[in-house]
Amino acid sequence: MNERLQVLLDKYKPSKLGIHSTGNCYESTAYYVKQFEEWQQCGFSWFKLLVAGDSGVNTVREMRKHNLPIIPVIRFWFGDHSYPSATLSPDQIKPYVDAWGEPLLFETQNEFYAGSEYAGNMPSNWPDLIAHEWAVMTNAIINGGGIPCTPAIEGWNYDRIFVPLWNILTGVGGYRALVEQSVVAGHWRTLNHPPASYMKDPGGYMGWQWVDKYIQNTLGHSLPLLGTEAGPEPGWNQDKTFPSVTPESHKDMCLEIIRMEKPDYYLGDCFWLWEGS
Repeated sequence: MNERLQVLLDKYKPSKLGIHSTGNCYESTAYYVKQFEEWQQCGFSWFKLLVAGDSGVNTVREMRKHNLPIIPVIRFWFGDHSYPSATLSPDQIKPYVDAWGEPLLFETQNEFYAGSEYAGNMPSNWPDLIAHEWAVMTNAIINGGGIPCTPAIEGWNYDRIFVPLWNILTGVGGYRALVEQSVVAGHWRTLNHPPASYMKDPGGYMGWQWVDKYIQNTLGHSLPLLGTEAGPEPGWNQDKTFPSVTPESHKDMCLEIIRMEKPDYYLGDCFWLWEGS
C-alpha cells in the first residue's frame, strides 16, 4: 500500500462513508462550508471534489480550517479534449496538498471513454494512449505530494474498458510500479438493480468484487478500492425486469450498501450526488 495513504488511514481511521460534490467544478467554497456540519453528522470520511485547475483549493483550505475529519479526493476535469492531451504537473498538485497540510487523493481520467470527458471517438490504440497519459499525471501527483487513483470506470464497461487498460497498466510497459502506489477508483453504481443480490454481471454495485478478483489474479494481491461514485439515482429504470428507483427505494438501496460488510482495503463509497440539505 502507498505509504502516504497508510499514514492517512492510521491518522483518521475513516469510515467507509463518503459523498461526491455537486456536478459543478466551480462550485463556491461558501456553498460547501454551509454543508460541513451536516457532513460530520452523516459521518462522512471521504469527499470527492470535482475541480478544474485550482478551483477547489479554497474549499480544501476551509476543510482544514474547520478541522474536518474528512479526506478530500480531488477529481480533475480537463474539459473536452482528444487523446492524449490532458496533463498535470507537480505545481498543479502542490496547492491542494499545501491547503490540506498533508497528502490527499487525486483522480484523473474519469470515465475517459465518455463523450462528456473526451472529444471524438476512441482510437484503436486507446489503451496505450490512456495508460501513458495516466502515467504522466500519476508521476506528477506523486511528485507533488499526492496519492494517485487509477482511472474510474463504470461496472458495465469492465470487459470493454477495464480489462484492456488494466492489462496495459500491469504489463511490461513500466506502469506496474505506479499501479502498486495507487488507489483503484471505481464507479460502483447500481442502475435499478438490488445492490447486494444482483450478481449477474459486474454492472451492479457488487462489481467491485469482480474488479478485486481481477486485480488479485493479475498482481497476486488486492489494492485499496474506493467508490468515487457509488449508489443509485432516483428515477433509474434501465432494467425493466426490476422496479424503477423511487426516493424511498433509493434510501433503502443506499442503506443496504452502507450496512454491507466489506474488507479493510475497501476504503469507502462517495455517494452520488450531494446537492445540499
